[in-house]
Amino acid sequence: MYLKKGLSLTLFLFGFVILLYSLYKSEVYFLGANRSYYLTYYLISLFFFVLTFINFFISWKIRLYFIIIFISSLFSFYSIELFLNLDPIKFKSRQYKKETGKSYDLRNKFEIYSDLKQIDDSVVVFNNIKNKEIQSFSGISNSKTIHCNENGYYSSYISDKYGFNNPAYDWQKDFFNYVLIGDSHIHGACVNRPFDISSILRNISNTNTLNLGIQNTGPLNQFAILKEYLPKNFKNLIWVYYPNDNEDLIREIKDNRLKRYLINKNFNQDLINKQKKIDYLILEKINQQFLMKKNNKLDKIIDIIKLTKTRNSLFYTFFITKKLPPMQKEFFMILDEVQKIIDKNDAKLFFVILPTYSQVKFQNKEINKDIKMFKKKILKQNITIIDTKELIFDKEENPIKFYPFKKPGHLNVKGNQAVAELIYKLTK
Repeated sequence: MYLKKGLSLTLFLFGFVILLYSLYKSEVYFLGANRSYYLTYYLISLFFFVLTFINFFISWKIRLYFIIIFISSLFSFYSIELFLNLDPIKFKSRQYKKETGKSYDLRNKFEIYSDLKQIDDSVVVFNNIKNKEIQSFSGISNSKTIHCNENGYYSSYISDKYGFNNPAYDWQKDFFNYVLIGDSHIHGACVNRPFDISSILRNISNTNTLNLGIQNTGPLNQFAILKEYLPKNFKNLIWVYYPNDNEDLIREIKDNRLKRYLINKNFNQDLINKQKKIDYLILEKINQQFLMKKNNKLDKIIDIIKLTKTRNSLFYTFFITKKLPPMQKEFFMILDEVQKIIDKNDAKLFFVILPTYSQVKFQNKEINKDIKMFKKKILKQNITIIDTKELIFDKEENPIKFYPFKKPGHLNVKGNQAVAELIYKLTK
């Protein structure tokens, strides 16, 4: 009897915790944008609830077998999790040591922030701010900004006067040959200047190039950035699209303040004249986060308990056959507004499409099909498309060389170089 009740309670708690976690991540954190992904977790939760019910009707022997299988499964999953936490880093460390002679930086972001802060008090971690009063898109201005580590070292850059990843002198220019907008791939994730796409394009074209890319932004955030910061005189707007922009926009259009950028042609927050306030608020946020991280030594253990790396690996497996959600109608409204800006400035718009890692490595047919349909709609707007998958990755014998250690992540230096050279070739 005790075994029956104990097993039922354990199964129920597993199902209940997974259900709560899935609801929070799907409906609160992602605002419904990733429901298809979390459907798997709902089914797992339902599976545990069904097992709870079945447990009352099975024999003691079957129940014992089930307990053995259940414990063995848990042991297997956590063994995989421990392996994924240790072995890939060992592989990357060996590879990095072999290629550079340096040791792979194993510190987390806040550990390196703490270390560098002792040397230079102006060091910050990239962040932005969103509250009832203001929503920023860029980071703290004129500061050494720690970004991310996928290549063995933490990338960093000295931000410009508005918190973007540009040399300080760029904003002094009266005319820009290139303005780039996009997410983390344009922001310059995990590589140092001058090896991000914008810097490479700036150097090979020998022209004024402005980078307005910011991580974790989708089409509506990027449109808001253009309304706030786009210079008056420019020749080419390079809009870089990544397939997760579809999901980003689903979340963004539920944000009333962001939506105002689209429905009210005259709306902006005058962020250019609020940088001091933005700097203060972001620095306050960073300090709060740092204290939380500093006081919480259990982060890595919690990630292991949550089977974080195992779940991420399963995500990439499922992503091979995952379809993209349809691009929302608001995207084409944004496109129309951007085209008006382009026409007004007698400029040109180039729509650059970057592929996902699964498209490159696994030739994901479903996503390729979705992108093909998406391209047809863009072409109807008479906009020039630069499809980097077709023009770069599909022509390479080993295209995953463009990713850190040939693993999922942002493009490495070689990948950025190839994309920047292609943009220059097709826009000069």
